[in-house]
Amino acid sequence: MPKPAPLTTGRAGKTLAHKFTGLRDRLYQLETTFGLHSKRVFLVWTRWTGAQRGEGDEVEVSRVELLPTPRVTDLTSVSRTASRFGHVPQGTLRVDNISCGAYTEDHLTGLAVPTVASKGDRVGGTEAEPEIPDNKSFFWEVVEDDRGGGQAQRRKYRLMSAPHRDEGALSWTVVLQPVSDDLRRDGVSKVDDVDVFG
Repeated sequence: MPKPAPLTTGRAGKTLAHKFTGLRDRLYQLETTFGLHSKRVFLVWTRWTGAQRGEGDEVEVSRVELLPTPRVTDLTSVSRTASRFGHVPQGTLRVDNISCGAYTEDHLTGLAVPTVASKGDRVGGTEAEPEIPDNKSFFWEVVEDDRGGGQAQRRKYRLMSAPHRDEGALSWTVVLQPVSDDLRRDGVSKVDDVDVFG
C-alpha cells in the first residue's frame, strides 16, 4: 500500500480517474441522445469596439458549446421582476455534469477559450489570462433546443461563484445568475451597454 501523499505535479493527469473522463463523457452523452437534456449551454466571449466594456459595438469572438450537454436545473426559479429600470431577471440556475476532462476552471470562468479537435475532443485552448480585458466580455448562454418549435430565446447568465469540482462524478457544477438583458433570438444584445460582470 502506498504511503499517504499528495499527487505531485504532472501525476494528476495520469490517474485512473482522469483516464476515465473520456468514457464518462461518452456514457453521459446517452442521456442527451435519449432526449433528457433540453437546454444547450454555451460559453461566449465578445469584444467591444471601444476601449471599455459597453463602449461601441459588441462583436462575438468565440463561442463554445459545452459537450456532452450538461444538466440545467432551477435552484430558485428565474423570473422577471418589474422595477423602475424595467423588467429585471432574478433567480439562479444550477448547471452540473460539466466534463472535468474537457474543461478547466479557466475555461468555465472565461480566462481561457477551449479549442476543439476534429473528432470533437477538447484539446487544451488559449493561454489563460490573469483577468478579462476591459474591452471584452464573457458570459454563459442557455438555449432551449428545438423541440418546442421555432427559434428559441437565448438567455444570458454570469457565474455567481467559482466552479465546483465534483470529484466522484468527474464533473464541474456551477451556479448561474441571469444578466439584466438577454440576447435577441438572432444573438445580438438587446442593449449596447450590457455589463455581464454586474
